[in-house]
Amino acid sequence: MLRTLIPALGIVALVTGCAPMEQQQGNTLLSLTDAHFRDTAAVHADPLDPAIVIDTAPGFQERKGLLGIIWNDEYLADSIDRKTGERTYAVIQVLRYVSDNWRFFDQANYATPSGPAVVPAVALNRQVEDCHVGESSILSEGSTCRYMEIVRFTVPETILRRLAGEYGEPDPAAHIWFYKVTAPDGSSYRDGFTPAEAKGLLERVDAWAAAARR
Repeated sequence: MLRTLIPALGIVALVTGCAPMEQQQGNTLLSLTDAHFRDTAAVHADPLDPAIVIDTAPGFQERKGLLGIIWNDEYLADSIDRKTGERTYAVIQVLRYVSDNWRFFDQANYATPSGPAVVPAVALNRQVEDCHVGESSILSEGSTCRYMEIVRFTVPETILRRLAGEYGEPDPAAHIWFYKVTAPDGSSYRDGFTPAEAKGLLERVDAWAAAARR
């Protein structure tokens, strides 16, 4: 989503463009506060699961077209081990694209104070969502299928806390933390997170951990 706001940085998406609606949604995202992401964070605490997961998925979703389709989505998540209390932070990336084959995104690069880090991106889900080309299809004439991939890559807590520490600085767009996911064929998707989203997740996780210790 944030790629639509900063074309000068050369951010390239699987679906390009900077339509007025996308620009408006991007401005909305930049205006959201840490309290918004903290209060809307989802807590998944099934007693049969070995970990509690807290994520920012409900905080914001970019929608496209008259049908409000969620094309690409990204959010932060923390998995808390029930036995040890260990926290594992990650980015969850949802990607949809029109192609004649899978791209199999398998790597992520993200910014750190000492330069780019490279980590594996693990597939959580893959689906073929639409292979019908015609008047009723969202696909253009001559295209093949719409694919959906959900991948996950881990991020050190120190990176998110550093980002959260930049919350409240002037010009939120200047404090975005950037990353990209790539596929073996060279395809890539770039985006980023605001300090507000990182701070909101950490506040919710810290509050949950404090309540669990009581």
